[in-house]
Amino acid sequence: MSSGSLLKRLDRLGWWPAAWVGRLLAVLLWPAPLTGSTTLVIRPGGMGDLVLLTLAFRELGISMDQVTWLIEKRSEVWARYLGLNYHCYDSSPIQVLFKILGRFDLVLNTEQFFGLSQAFALAARKKGGRVVCFSTNRGARFADEKVRYDAFEERESDAFGHLVAAGFSKPWISKKWTERTQGATGVPVVAVAGLQAESRQFDLKFWKTLVLKTCSQGKFILSGSPQDTLFVRDLAKEFEDRCEIFSGSFSDLCAQIAISPKLITVDGGMVHIASYFGVPSNVIFTAGRASKWAPLGKGSAVMVRTDLKCQPCTLFGQVPPCDFHFECKKLDLNSEVFISNG
Repeated sequence: MSSGSLLKRLDRLGWWPAAWVGRLLAVLLWPAPLTGSTTLVIRPGGMGDLVLLTLAFRELGISMDQVTWLIEKRSEVWARYLGLNYHCYDSSPIQVLFKILGRFDLVLNTEQFFGLSQAFALAARKKGGRVVCFSTNRGARFADEKVRYDAFEERESDAFGHLVAAGFSKPWISKKWTERTQGATGVPVVAVAGLQAESRQFDLKFWKTLVLKTCSQGKFILSGSPQDTLFVRDLAKEFEDRCEIFSGSFSDLCAQIAISPKLITVDGGMVHIASYFGVPSNVIFTAGRASKWAPLGKGSAVMVRTDLKCQPCTLFGQVPPCDFHFECKKLDLNSEVFISNG
């Protein structure tokens, strides 16, 4: 079990005493003076959250160099890509705690639910400083300012935008789309994803049909995580010389997505990378909330079941056990259509 998973299990009972310990540590101990950034941003969770959070900073015109970032290890590829000054709290929580202790004028706790994040926020706040967090965080009662959070319908990009704007006293203006950062000079990218999550796991036949539906002709690039290598190779065999298997670094993949005319994938981190670059995406949604996590590139579209009372069921990023064998995954790609995210 990862450190992040263990902390989530401990959160229900552990956040309250941890929050009080965090407050006491910041008051009783005298940390060394901090040079550089005076703002700490806490962002637990997967890479997609961090991508949209950094998008909010960019849209608000706030330099990401002026803050310190506290993230999970699974998101650090994006932090490295942007050159952020970051720490991974789940690599060594105690060591990280003493690195941030009582040193920040502003702490933005961007965690939507779990309260242990608030313990880090309170410990990091300098005397006279501010902690700003979402109203739905378990530890929100200890914050200096709470920002309303809608866990059901509001786009996550807007939620992060409102929070960052509150911290820096700036207005947030919602945009329907993000502008492309580069021209569409490449080929479509098909990003195989979701194979490790039961709610988003599709077989080879599904992926083949999806590619034929969205890339009916011409070449495309096929990518996947290292653990999906064998699946990607098998899928590539179905298209002979039409596709190229991506083999570069994460930075190379980001560069390829940035110039692609479109991305084809399932709900996940790759969707939000495309959104960051303003690239349109065709995205399959299952248990996830399309209204919150839909792609932001102009011309994007989603495919999702709309006839199920139980869908969407994901809340605060957590997918509950399913009594219906993930009926939301049963999509007939020959008859279902992509719905414009307009």
